[in-house]
Amino acid sequence: MCAATLTSLFFACGSNVTCTYVESTGTLTISGTGAMTNYNSFNMPWYNYRSSIKKVVINNGVTSIGDYAFYGCTGLTNITIPNSVTSIGRSAFYNCTGLTSVTIPNSVTSIGGSAFSGCTGLTSVTIPNSVTSIGDAAFRECSGLTNITIPNSVTTIEGYTFYGCTGLTSVTIGDGVIEIGNEAFYNCEELTSIIVPCEKHDYFVGMLTEYAAIIYENCTFEVAVNANNEDYGTVTGSGIFKMGQTIQLTATANEGYRFKGWSDGVMDASREITVTKDTSITANFVALYTIKALASASQGTVSGGGLYEIGETATLVANAKAGYTFAQWVDGNDENPRTVTVNGNKTYTAIFAIDEHNVTLSKNISAAGTVTGDGVYEHNTTVQLTATANEGYRFKGWSDGVTDASR
Repeated sequence: MCAATLTSLFFACGSNVTCTYVESTGTLTISGTGAMTNYNSFNMPWYNYRSSIKKVVINNGVTSIGDYAFYGCTGLTNITIPNSVTSIGRSAFYNCTGLTSVTIPNSVTSIGGSAFSGCTGLTSVTIPNSVTSIGDAAFRECSGLTNITIPNSVTTIEGYTFYGCTGLTSVTIGDGVIEIGNEAFYNCEELTSIIVPCEKHDYFVGMLTEYAAIIYENCTFEVAVNANNEDYGTVTGSGIFKMGQTIQLTATANEGYRFKGWSDGVMDASREITVTKDTSITANFVALYTIKALASASQGTVSGGGLYEIGETATLVANAKAGYTFAQWVDGNDENPRTVTVNGNKTYTAIFAIDEHNVTLSKNISAAGTVTGDGVYEHNTTVQLTATANEGYRFKGWSDGVTDASR
């Protein structure tokens, strides 16, 4: 290695790769064929020059950017990555706070863990369709990023990939993703939409449960609202709706029928749902049967009649008016109250019997006279009572105070 006073510094940074650093321009050029060496956080050859490196040029032929290659190069503002590069190593650009944009060529298939972690100045990054995996914490705390598109080629987004990207407002995820790690978007305080493919909605909702409140589908779904029998009632609410839209479903029973609940168990005939997927829902209606409960209006009343479903029970109660007593139902049943199981339209008539009363007459003096009119009479019957005094006696009145001998 040349002395630090020279304008250019030369390093071996791979078996067939060399690096040249020009101090006067702050440019690090990487040339050769094959992979760069993988370093740790302190043993890259330009460790002592990290803060002064402003530009990195990687020439065609280099196939990988090694682990920790540009770790802590806080002055780096520009990077050129050729199509020969297929992988970006772990923490390759860790804490390169001056880097504002990166274009990753479509030759790259993997982005290592923490590759751009801490690049707070990074406002734009293009991930090509060649990338199949994004490593853990790859863009962690890149607070300048506002939106990111994950291409269809990516199958894995590791945990913490965008953790702490506080400026991130929108993420579009391609339909190739089959795994998203823990807290991949945690602490992204401004993130308001995660756009995922319609056909994989259920899959992503399950995967992104911790962000369910901000999941957004840029698509529409069909809601089909049906009645179990179109003769029994009508329903409204069917249509094509946007993801997240709240719609009203209504079930209205026809005369002689009753709404019995939706197929998902909700019992409210009028309800709201939020559209999240294609949905088919059925309103259940049942037929009603008439139970008539009759009685002579002058003798009593019967409660318990009305509309019932098959299999329901109706409790019939016969209530006699004054002077009458319930006797039986017209079919001979004498239970009161009476419980019946509904199996069709039926009529139940209560029969009441008029009450009978004994009228008993007596005399205070047996030999004093005679009385007529006693006997057994129906309720509200008018009875003539007569008291006739014998010779030597006089009628003085009845025991209830009435003084008319004939009454």
